[in-house]
Amino acid sequence: MKVYITGTGGRLGRAVVQLLPKAIPVNLRDSNLDLKKTFADATHVIHLTGSLAFDNKKELWHGNYELTKRVVGALPKNARIIYASSISVYGKKLAEIPANEETVCKPDSEYAKSKLAAEQAVASHGNYVALRIAPIYGKQFDDYFRMMDILRKGKMQIIGHGKNHVPFVHVGDVAKAIRAALTTKPGVYLISSNSLTQENIFKLVCKQLGIEPPKRKINKNIAEILLKITRPIRKLFGKGDFLTPEHLNILANDRVFDCTKAKKYLKFKPRRTEDGIKEIVKIYKKEWLT
Repeated sequence: MKVYITGTGGRLGRAVVQLLPKAIPVNLRDSNLDLKKTFADATHVIHLTGSLAFDNKKELWHGNYELTKRVVGALPKNARIIYASSISVYGKKLAEIPANEETVCKPDSEYAKSKLAAEQAVASHGNYVALRIAPIYGKQFDDYFRMMDILRKGKMQIIGHGKNHVPFVHVGDVAKAIRAALTTKPGVYLISSNSLTQENIFKLVCKQLGIEPPKRKINKNIAEILLKITRPIRKLFGKGDFLTPEHLNILANDRVFDCTKAKKYLKFKPRRTEDGIKEIVKIYKKEWLT
């Protein structure tokens, strides 16, 4: 087995490399790289390189679709490609709840459209696995630590009614699924842990932090408008986002997924979101607050 992997500098990539230390890293940003020559002896290619430049349509399509198409075009005929896709391909409003691999995809953002187009490019190869991954959390994903800062300052509000279900998955569980994808049957797999309500997520986090959970609520549409107004101002003064449109959508949409297929064929056993929250808050208190 000769495994090549793209995107090893990313947070997910680093976790996968820990499980597959013999995998050979490939830098797709090297324009002089001859991919066909590089992949000539590949039995497997794990493709993790992608773009999260939500405000840059051109970069999204280049990073998610064009690079993927380039990788697919360079693969040996019998090599398998494992692609890190996203649950965003279903759109913000699921066609059914819980959604599964057969649920109709209705991508409603440039990011989602670029990821679905990349999936289709990968599927055209035949020997492929596409993992539709829920929002990932873990020690490396400090976005969530910044959100805990906001909670501690009492500035967080519940978006909408708070009864919507929010899916997450731990980076370690995703890495294991990618490793299992090397030898499983080809196709699409959903990778998510159990979904908790937005309200309950805040309650669990705040309980671990020893603070009161947010009680104030804000209409999602109003929150979106406020973000559009405040983001440019914060950038002007050199301040980072305290909440991005993508985070807003993660928190505000009602999404539940059926991962039966992954549990059967990938032996996918994600840690419970409740346990993951405790783990992440513990890391936050130990390493972020000191």
